Amino acid sequence: MWPFKSRKSAEPCPPVGQYRLGATIDDVERMTHLSPFEVAQLNPEITFEGEEIWNCPDSQFVGLNWRTIIGSVNRTIYKISIQWGGPLDQAGVACREIVIFCTKQHGKQKDIHYEGRNLTVWDASDGNIVFDMATGKSEALLNLTFTSSDVAKFKRLSTR
Repeated sequence: MWPFKSRKSAEPCPPVGQYRLGATIDDVERMTHLSPFEVAQLNPEITFEGEEIWNCPDSQFVGLNWRTIIGSVNRTIYKISIQWGGPLDQAGVACREIVIFCTKQHGKQKDIHYEGRNLTVWDASDGNIVFDMATGKSEALLNLTFTSSDVAKFKRLSTR
């Protein structure tokens, strides 16, 4: 349709294990606040009023067990960040599954270069999904972040 603008995906970000964007954290068990040191390691560019960052029980996604960190504002999940590290061959299979899954659900990805990292981004109806992979000789580290578009409505407290 003219003027040929790209459309947002009709699909929302998928749940990640037991976690979903827009859900309350009230039913999440065994989560703990990140320490001030851990928050500093994340090097957040922006913080929000009512924001809390949590270490959560691991989640399952594309057949792997992922370390999980959740960001919430006023007890509602706005960000799910998951990380997995392991053998390069297993990471390659997972990478392929992630790309196929996200492309089927959300269409063509955008590849961007940000702060020395190559990121793959998919737009969803309720936010976006960002994926990157770092590799060594025989190991890899996969990072996936699901972010709600609601961040545009949050009150910012600080920026870098």
